[in-house]
Amino acid sequence: MLTVKELLYVKLVAQERSFSAAAKRAKISQPALSAAIAKVEEQAGGVSIL
Repeated sequence: MLTVKELLYVKLVAQERSFSAAAKRAKISQPALSAAIAKVEEQAGGVSIL
């Protein structure tokens, strides 16, 4: 199940069009953001969402 935080991360990446910029806005590391997005993609059936 997706968390609100994971959905926020997806939104930030879409808005910023950059993992680095989205990570800065979320105040997390870029690798942590990438891992969260990978988890979302896995839960979406392996579909790349971005």
